[in-house]
Amino acid sequence: IKGIRPYRSDANFIFFSCLFDTDRVYGAMLDEGILIKNFNATGKLRNCMRVTVGKPEENKLFLEALERTIAKLGA
Repeated sequence: IKGIRPYRSDANFIFFSCLFDTDRVYGAMLDEGILIKNFNATGKLRNCMRVTVGKPEENKLFLEALERTIAKLGA
C-alpha cells in the first residue's frame, strides 16, 4: 500500500510506519470498526501502527479498510 512501510516480524502482529499522520488513520479505522494500535509519539515510533494478524478474511477486511481510509484521507 502506497505510504505504508511494514517491518519484518516473527510475531503475531504487523508493525508498520506511515508517511502521514497516523492519528487521522486511527480515527478513520475506528469508524470502519477496525481496532489498531497507534504509536504516534515523538521519537522512533512517530507515525507507526500495529495490527494483530487475524484469520485470512479478517486480514483482507483490514487491508481493504486501510486502503479506503488512505484514499479517503488523501494520505
